[in-house]
Amino acid sequence: STSLSTLAVHVASSQPRTPPSRVLPVPRFFFGTTRSSANLAEADNVASRLQAVFQLHNNRVDLKNFAAVTKECGLPLCWTGAFFHKCARTHDHVTLDRCMRVWKRMHTLCNSEASQLVYLCADDSSSQAPTSIAPDNLRPLVRYVLVHHPGLAFLAEMPEFHAKYEETIIARIFFSVNRSWSGQLTVAEVARSDLLSVIRHLEEEEEMNQMTGYFAYADFYVIY
Repeated sequence: STSLSTLAVHVASSQPRTPPSRVLPVPRFFFGTTRSSANLAEADNVASRLQAVFQLHNNRVDLKNFAAVTKECGLPLCWTGAFFHKCARTHDHVTLDRCMRVWKRMHTLCNSEASQLVYLCADDSSSQAPTSIAPDNLRPLVRYVLVHHPGLAFLAEMPEFHAKYEETIIARIFFSVNRSWSGQLTVAEVARSDLLSVIRHLEEEEEMNQMTGYFAYADFYVIY
């Protein structure tokens, strides 16, 4: 839910000049796809809060209750489906150990919200951060919104339309965001688009028909 920010550099006119003979260390300004070990402390702080959540569910949190985990991790609630799918894989529940491994790995490999979303949606389990996702990778995220968003409660009760809603929304996302038309949504394309902000706005808007983004039911009805 973030857009690309600009970096403004202000130099005070009263600041004395550095003598030419003095060599100042230049801060590292490019961090590639990884984060420093100091930033991993954030994941360690999350662990204590997650312990309480998992203890309430005997260390087996299912999708129905996983939003509490997403919240403690500081992620958008509508990422819950993707987060759960990444942790659970083929299981119907997630343990604390598995959740923390995914969380710490995400913080090690990803340095932006766009790369975090792609990481959680991707099937890739290699040592490198995934750089793109296919249409099917978005299904857990879209399906969770469909089933749990109050503005789509009536549609959630009609399972015959679930696959059609998922396909339409994902097609719309790729049509608007995948500017390279490669069939693979890249981290850069997600970062440049409004997808992150639209997903975040889902938490604030209970009436889907008031939205003009990818998930709006009225748009789905017209397009389909």
